[in-house]
Amino acid sequence: MKTLILYKSKSGHAEGYAKLFHKHLDSDIEAYKTFKPEYLEYKEIYYLGGLYIGGINGFKKFKTKVLDEQIIHVFPIGASAGNQRDLDEINRLNFTEDEMKRFHIQYLRGGFDMSKCNVKDKFLMTLLKCRLKSIKNP
Repeated sequence: MKTLILYKSKSGHAEGYAKLFHKHLDSDIEAYKTFKPEYLEYKEIYYLGGLYIGGINGFKKFKTKVLDEQIIHVFPIGASAGNQRDLDEINRLNFTEDEMKRFHIQYLRGGFDMSKCNVKDKFLMTLLKCRLKSIKNP
């Protein structure tokens, strides 16, 4: 069975997990940029992507292209501790009820590294930081 590991990583956490999976699976590995027709030749695909504002990096377009007979494992990677409320929200934002049954979904813990953020992300984080400072602690 042909297996592919795809990852889309800004901070390196998805890439790190993908390389670890690749080490233990007989698979090909590739950084995901855009969907390629060759992906349809794989029976099983592992998709790893960071969470950004609740969305799995690159996954929205990817999931529309896969075949029904392909086995798809999805690994959203985020800085959240992974409590049930957060996981329910991740699922609600990324998957329909049918996709929840079709895809094998497992949340993985990532992290946050400001030095690896692009200018836009740094700006957004600075705004968030200012907003949090303005909130009075009860």
